[in-house]
Amino acid sequence: MKKLVEVIFPIAIVGCGPGYHDPDGNSILVEPSYKSVSANIVKNKCVTCHNSVKKENGIDLSSYEKIFAPEVFPPLIIPFNPEKSSLYKSVLSGKMPKNDRSLSQLELKALYDWIKNGAKKEELPKPTPAPTPTPTPIPQPDPNEPGDDEPGNSLSTQTQIKINLYLRRYV
Repeated sequence: MKKLVEVIFPIAIVGCGPGYHDPDGNSILVEPSYKSVSANIVKNKCVTCHNSVKKENGIDLSSYEKIFAPEVFPPLIIPFNPEKSSLYKSVLSGKMPKNDRSLSQLELKALYDWIKNGAKKEELPKPTPAPTPTPTPIPQPDPNEPGDDEPGNSLSTQTQIKINLYLRRYV
């Protein structure tokens, strides 16, 4: 029983990740972000036919702005709605990309999640922790200065010396 737990527990823990790994557990580069989807899917499998020169079927996928171009209908990407996005529907059905370069399940998941999360161009910056305020130093009394309970506290040291000299001479 102990051996079974030792084998199953690590497998269960590895399986709890975000799901962007190949079946062997190796990390792959495709993540649900424009940067990753563009670099690993669009540039590798789409822009050979859908670029600014060829524009097959009038579609240019060479930049974020071109993907969201208003003249493309139906819209290629509908943020937060992959099921209505024509780009996602085309790759999901297997119609695209052509020449036996269809997307893997992991690539489909990354594309789906990117669209579902709003299809943003830039990743939101990670929040920076609030700076720890530097405490204001509490002034410490100078041991050489007279305290509040000592007479003559309101007089400066120089004034006190002058008074003492005066008293020695004339008193």
